[in-house]
Amino acid sequence: MENKKVLVADDQLYIQVFVERVLKKEFKLEIVRASDGVDALNKYTDYKPALIFLDISMPNMNGVEFLKELRTVKNDSATPVVVMTANRNSDLFKTVVTLGITDYLLKPFTYSTLKDRVSDILEKVN
Repeated sequence: MENKKVLVADDQLYIQVFVERVLKKEFKLEIVRASDGVDALNKYTDYKPALIFLDISMPNMNGVEFLKELRTVKNDSATPVVVMTANRNSDLFKTVVTLGITDYLLKPFTYSTLKDRVSDILEKVN
């Protein structure tokens, strides 16, 4: 992954920090954090991240709305997106898969689970 910038969009600061810690320590990635979908879209435009970790339940613009905006309005079908959610609804899963996600992480997740999944994801996207 040449561009090492990763966008982590989650309205819970502790999730942002946790994901950032794993990505920086284990994979030497640069992290840009966003606290809602609107903030995430602005940071996406400013930084053009190589990978996006996206929470579904966020204020102002949720993850599904962000994905729709990214894929249609921004016309970006290439940037890998990893959805992070505690929602186990199968309809939600189908919706985000249709919008072209790379992976789906159910919260809560451990350090080692996140590390292993990110390793797999980076292999996929490289």
